[in-house]
Amino acid sequence: MTRRIPVLSIVLVCILSFSLFGCTEADDPVEEIFIPDAQLHREIRRNLNFPNDTPITVVTMRALTELNAKFISLPLIEIFVVLAGGEFDEPISDLTGLEYAEHLVVLNLSDNNIVDVNPLAELKT
Repeated sequence: MTRRIPVLSIVLVCILSFSLFGCTEADDPVEEIFIPDAQLHREIRRNLNFPNDTPITVVTMRALTELNAKFISLPLIEIFVVLAGGEFDEPISDLTGLEYAEHLVVLNLSDNNIVDVNPLAELKT
């Protein structure tokens, strides 16, 4: 019985330390990805053909191979869209969330207001 206690203690310590330090939210494939830029969020949904109620997770971001998010401003049409209660496109300014698009091959972000490209730094070509 005394041998079991030290072994059990070691196992518990390993499990607790792994759960506290070994796994981040991004490691969980079903964890929803935080995408603060509303327009980037909409563009990812459009490119993946996802409805608004489906969470974008690590797994779904890995499925994103192409993202065409070129900003096209159409002021007159935007006025009618807003009056009708819809959302109009805005320039993307924050790329947070794209760091999980590990299989992204084509990316078009022309004419947006992007200042920081660090979320793309770890992506491989």
